[in-house]
Amino acid sequence: MKNAIKLVLVALLALVGGTAMAQQVKLAYINSSELFEAMPEREAAFTGLQAFVKDFEDQLELIQVELNTKFQDYQKNSSTFTEAQRTLKEKELQDLSSRMQETQQFAEQEV
Repeated sequence: MKNAIKLVLVALLALVGGTAMAQQVKLAYINSSELFEAMPEREAAFTGLQAFVKDFEDQLELIQVELNTKFQDYQKNSSTFTEAQRTLKEKELQDLSSRMQETQQFAEQEV
């Protein structure tokens, strides 16, 4: 009998406690894009990101110009190269191309 009373009391307390906790839960929705638009730091962050992207674009452009120049030189003079020179120039072009791809992938990850 005492056990039954204790069991009923524990069940009653659990029910009352659960109801009280359920009443404390509040839900809210926010418009995150509107919130981001209103943030004063937004402009500074956007400007910083643009500068960051511009730096990578400049790096990639320099590598592209160098690659194009060396490739044109290779095409123009390849007939005069020895086999060793040709192999060396081809490896140089491949390394430069790989460097450009790595820089591009790194830039995409960082942005």
